[in-house]
Amino acid sequence: MSHSFSGAYKHPACMCPYRHVEGAGGTGRANYTLLGDLITMGMNLTYSDKDVGAGEEVGRLKKRAGKKGMEVLDRAHELTYWPGSGSSYSPGNLDHVVAADHVQFKSFGGKPVAVRRWPEKTTNPHKDAWAKKYSDHAVLDFLIKML
Repeated sequence: MSHSFSGAYKHPACMCPYRHVEGAGGTGRANYTLLGDLITMGMNLTYSDKDVGAGEEVGRLKKRAGKKGMEVLDRAHELTYWPGSGSSYSPGNLDHVVAADHVQFKSFGGKPVAVRRWPEKTTNPHKDAWAKKYSDHAVLDFLIKML
């Protein structure tokens, strides 16, 4: 059995006949929110001079989301990943909240998403201790106020 899909790159995990169904969402507006580590750390493309920086990757995500009635929510703190003060990696902007553009959120310091835990620590040893005990990713805190 073979399947044909439109689009450019086809990851093997996406090669199922149910990946896209025309009209699956009906005509109404869906109330949804998704969040997580979207690994927006940039891409070094092998054998190419067209590498993509982390900022450009986040910009592309925001642009694509906007075209589909979604929004990547602004956060009160840019960085969400702490690799540790002794790491060769830099802290990163990896975790995001994406929501339907009509969903409204409470404001945390003028932004709909608060970034908590290790970013609230004032010293690197305190950040390291928190990351070692819990997670190297911050907690994304948001509150939907109206659907």
